Amino acid sequence: MSNAITLPIGVIVARERSSDPWQEYRWRPVSIIMNAAEGVIWKEVERARDIVRYHAATLPLVLTDRDKIAYRVNLANGVPSLYVVLRENTASGAAMPVAVAHITASPFEIQSVGQDFEAGITDFVERVPLPDELVQVLQSFVDDTVPATLMQPCANGMQSPAGPPARRYRSLPWVGDFARMKFSG
Repeated sequence: MSNAITLPIGVIVARERSSDPWQEYRWRPVSIIMNAAEGVIWKEVERARDIVRYHAATLPLVLTDRDKIAYRVNLANGVPSLYVVLRENTASGAAMPVAVAHITASPFEIQSVGQDFEAGITDFVERVPLPDELVQVLQSFVDDTVPATLMQPCANGMQSPAGPPARRYRSLPWVGDFARMKFSG
């Protein structure tokens, strides 16, 4: 039995006017909110001339013992980041053209996210800098100094059912198919 921490993280997504002649708007995650309210979907938080920011979703960030090495790599890479997966929303009548599909603090896990051509799914991966408060939580988790009240047992070291679908992730974190991933930035 290993330990885990689950934190509700709100993702702020910006809709910006694009200079691309084939795309009117560009959608990208720009920041996160610690301990965000759950159940919030696409709530406008800021509007300016060519940009609108939305609290797009609140997802659980699950930190597990088995990913501690990945978190150490994240903390050592200069700017500790949360990796946000935006998925094209291809459903007809969808309110927004993208949806927040997954978040993780593991750079190894995010390498296995790509496209599922058979299902017509396209994922976009963006790095969002962690706020200082979350950097401290991540560092204390890696150093095993997290208060016991925040720790939760996690059977077999696996993520909670709210985590990503198992079929989308390979068993080896470095086997990601980079040719099929889109990074914007």
